[in-house]
Amino acid sequence: MIIISPPPDDDGDVPENPDSPTVDTTTFAGEEWLVLKKDTSTNAWLILRTKPLTNAEMNITEGGVNPNDRPAVRFLGGEDSYQTKTFFESENDNGYDRSNVKKYIDYYYKEFIAKDENNAAKVCKVNLNSKTFVTYKDQFGSTLAEYGTWSNDKYQMVDDASKDVSAVGVGGLGEQQAFALSFGDLRTLESTNDKGNSQYANSLIGTKLKEIYFWLRSPGAKDDDAGIVDKSDGAFSSMKTTDPNPKVVPALWILAPESK
Repeated sequence: MIIISPPPDDDGDVPENPDSPTVDTTTFAGEEWLVLKKDTSTNAWLILRTKPLTNAEMNITEGGVNPNDRPAVRFLGGEDSYQTKTFFESENDNGYDRSNVKKYIDYYYKEFIAKDENNAAKVCKVNLNSKTFVTYKDQFGSTLAEYGTWSNDKYQMVDDASKDVSAVGVGGLGEQQAFALSFGDLRTLESTNDKGNSQYANSLIGTKLKEIYFWLRSPGAKDDDAGIVDKSDGAFSSMKTTDPNPKVVPALWILAPESK
């Protein structure tokens, strides 16, 4: 985590709150990415793109869409469907694997990152650690009842941070991929309050991605919700899986630039 004091103002005075997070960015695959975390143990960076994916980057071509537009999409369901879609489809389902969000991010990774050997060589392997309903219920207890009928006021505290980060050619359980962030990923950036929100993550993401809702890969507050980052301030929140307003913002674990 990178913390610096803010620069002095025009009068030479240092503003209050000297622990504000710096907005540290890097360029990768021709795009600007926000550096969320620098992990010295793996020599890897967790990065988040500062702009949502475009129609072209998600292979959305129907209806004469502008390939350069950055559309909002539903986590689950067709683009014209408002029918309720539960996050978990069965006890052993993790929700994310069957989502539109994963499908679009996978396409982007395959077509816009992996085809360039230099870029692909810098992408780390990672285990996304997404929870099935069984493992989700193991964490939060029997009050969650069944996969299609539950609510959880501690949903932001799910232990689903990505793990097993390693470079290509190094043994490990993960795979090279781009992915949607999780509540667990965000909570690793700083200690959090009792609701799971991280002031550091809120400030950092809200600065670069303000006015954008985007999907996380985590379950939301109830059976038909998925996690999001709120557009107003980067806070962690929840929306219906068929809500058409959030966008798709990919994350990656990459080798630290100085290691290449």
